[in-house]
Amino acid sequence: MIIKEYQDNYLDDVISLFVEEYRVNFEEYKNSFLNFFEHPFQKNKCIRIIAIDEQGEIMGFQSFFYWPYTRNNKLYKTYQSGSSIVSRKARGKGVFQKMLNHVDTVRDKYSIDFFVGFPVEASYKSFMSNGWNNPFDLHWYMKVKNPFGFLFSWLYPANNLVSQAGPFSSEVFRMENSREFLDWRQNFQKDKYRIFTFQKGTSVFQVNHKVNKRKRIFNELIIGEILVQSSDESFITEAFKKYYRWLFFQLDISIISFCTNNENELLAKKVMDYGLKKIDRKIYFITKYASDMRTEDWTLYRSDIDTW
Repeated sequence: MIIKEYQDNYLDDVISLFVEEYRVNFEEYKNSFLNFFEHPFQKNKCIRIIAIDEQGEIMGFQSFFYWPYTRNNKLYKTYQSGSSIVSRKARGKGVFQKMLNHVDTVRDKYSIDFFVGFPVEASYKSFMSNGWNNPFDLHWYMKVKNPFGFLFSWLYPANNLVSQAGPFSSEVFRMENSREFLDWRQNFQKDKYRIFTFQKGTSVFQVNHKVNKRKRIFNELIIGEILVQSSDESFITEAFKKYYRWLFFQLDISIISFCTNNENELLAKKVMDYGLKKIDRKIYFITKYASDMRTEDWTLYRSDIDTW
């Protein structure tokens, strides 16, 4: 088995692996793949690894894309583990582990500080056996708002283009929100989003949401990210009062959900003061080449995951 970096001539073969496994439309998935990996922000930064057997047939694909974090105004060159697949013909032969091992050989080439990931249950153990760490997890919180919210859906048209404020500085690790990074993300996002923004002078408060449909009827408002450009607690308190009022008037919403790694952080506490309760559901957070990571050194939300 040959493990090497992806080349453009393997594009259709890689897409075929995903089509065979997930029964998706070939052209639609190909366009999504190109929008994600071939965008100018990502094209020369992302890492795509393929596994090829002795006959030259693609047996696996693993991606790591550039996903920068900042802390105290320092930009870290971090990469998030992305889409991966192993052909049904090659499962049980260690192909996934071999592709994960290959990132060690290209780390210096891409000047990577560390890797992060949010694996599903099926791949979690494979990452752990490959030397990744699980310093902490993100936990979910939920509130039932209006079970009959679907009756008001017509009042809220879709908005697929978000206009996020930023950039913001932080004393903990936060996902970068430069205009270039956000433009790339919007290039492949197809969901419905809503933004609440409150500004007073130079102080800015913004909460980004995604609207998810549950059981084809119920609208779930997922709080994806909270951005604050102020350390003034009186401003934050005022902003949340206005935010709570805004939430109240989202009449079509049946469920409000939120996930974070640090429920003791001020902004997370303010969100849960709206009546959200912890539920038995979590998201794994894993790292590689990042030692001594503590939950209090990070602020992570649902939008930190590429599928936001």
